[in-house]
Amino acid sequence: MAALTLAVLTSSQTKIFPDTSSVPAAEKGYAFADEPHHFQLALRSDTVQFFPVSVQVAADLPVEVYKTGFVPVVHPMAQAGPEGYARTEAGLYPDPLYVRPPCPVVEKAGQIWREADTKQTINLASCHTVPLWITLNPEGEALADGEYPVTVRIVSLTDGTELQTLTYTVRVLPHRLAENRVYYTNWFHCDCLADIYGIEVWSSRFWEILPYWLKNAAKHGMTTLLVPAFTPPLDTPVGHERMNVQLADITADGDGGYSFDLTRLERFLRLAMDCGIRYFEHAHFFSQWGAAHAPNIYARTPEGYRRIFGWETDASGEEYRVFLEAYLTALNALSDRLGIRDRWVFHISDEPSPEHLDNYLKAKALVQPFVGDCPLADAVYFAEYAENGSVHTPVAEIGHADAFAKSCGSDRMDPAGTNAVPLWLYYTGGPSKVTNRMLPHTHARTRVLGAILYRYGASGFLHWGYNFYYDRMSVGLFHPLSDPCAYKDMPGSTYLAYPAPDGKPIPSVREMLMGEAMCDLRALWKAEEILGSDRVLARMEEVFGAPVTCRTIPEGELLLQLRKRLAEELSD
Repeated sequence: MAALTLAVLTSSQTKIFPDTSSVPAAEKGYAFADEPHHFQLALRSDTVQFFPVSVQVAADLPVEVYKTGFVPVVHPMAQAGPEGYARTEAGLYPDPLYVRPPCPVVEKAGQIWREADTKQTINLASCHTVPLWITLNPEGEALADGEYPVTVRIVSLTDGTELQTLTYTVRVLPHRLAENRVYYTNWFHCDCLADIYGIEVWSSRFWEILPYWLKNAAKHGMTTLLVPAFTPPLDTPVGHERMNVQLADITADGDGGYSFDLTRLERFLRLAMDCGIRYFEHAHFFSQWGAAHAPNIYARTPEGYRRIFGWETDASGEEYRVFLEAYLTALNALSDRLGIRDRWVFHISDEPSPEHLDNYLKAKALVQPFVGDCPLADAVYFAEYAENGSVHTPVAEIGHADAFAKSCGSDRMDPAGTNAVPLWLYYTGGPSKVTNRMLPHTHARTRVLGAILYRYGASGFLHWGYNFYYDRMSVGLFHPLSDPCAYKDMPGSTYLAYPAPDGKPIPSVREMLMGEAMCDLRALWKAEEILGSDRVLARMEEVFGAPVTCRTIPEGELLLQLRKRLAEELSD
């Protein structure tokens, strides 16, 4: 009879590969009252043939269970060295999460035993390990404090007998996480969603599947959504266009006047709010890398429906100024009616360089009178944009956070470094030695983002790809389940969710880790409220062995140790 050679509960910080033969055991975790909590199960058998089993997860709190799938990474992109990498070789890497019932119905059907209510079967063998991802309290409901045991039963589907029972306990604290006031966005690309499914953007089918994607993003911590009122002028070769995904229906009368039907934009905003999104990022008002031109904008004109602004448009020209004033006035009226006037984030131009400063300031001057106190936030590498106040809310590349912290954010490591200018952080891809979320990275390298945001007093985090399935400059199209390295050989850099055949997103391990990072940030905020920032920073330094910086990449389960230390102090 086949036997289990590996049946171990382990933390969410363990990366489990097909050839993993052992994992560190985990028996207990800690969570705030309204915080999801994650752990894993690693399974392996001694048989060379398949050994079907059922996994039953039971607890007195909500539970979700996923079977972890693998994707082929042909280029781990470890040129900067092995630090922060789980592995540096090509191979199968864990990421997509396929949902299973927590307690599948086990029945005998003819001569076989089977799980009757799931298609995500579990077949064990000696040649590979099967990981399962288990999430407790996935919706972040407010639970009573106390200890909650979780029972994990493994049942043979060769004869229906129980093989092993494991127990995990989560200690729920008598505190809720701090209010979720972070701006957390991964840019959502509507053209990619339409292209990957071969449907028309804003068609009935598009509106049918869109809520699944927005709910999934919000469920895993995303608070802020890119809104394509105009087609976002991002990753587009000069003189070319991406798919027109413009929500605003514009009429140009030919004499310099404009009218706006924002019905479709309103539908999009209401849907996003219904799905759990709180903040809205308006697509950039000016071209990327310089703010020299207008985005591609279409309108109904006496000559028909056509592009009225684009690469040929002088960004500071009178015609575009008149249009922006008319549009922003209409947008503000809609925002007032929806009660979201103060929930916008506006962008001028993405990643301007120092030589673009004059263009940027001219462009900013056109928009600023209409946005009130809402953030005018742009991704920048160069601290000059923060030092001279050119960017209202700098979104600093995370490796340059120290340079920006001198003039913006609230640097908790430097009491003199508290400034009125807010700070966001961002990263892209590439082999730099900072936190990131690529497939070969350790789970701790991804999750440490929350601690870094806390250290720098950052109020937001931006990434440019939630579902970007194009190659560089928006050419080609790839399916991340089969070709996860297609974008510039950066495995997993451009997406967090995978497209399932039915139009729904498949969440990922990395998406869960990003959610954990945002919970860590809120947990640190709450600990600061109760214990004070000095004590929180001291615990962070004690656990990590050094002060947290923008280049901190912790080893092993240090983040879990930090959360345990804080949980113990908060429970005293």
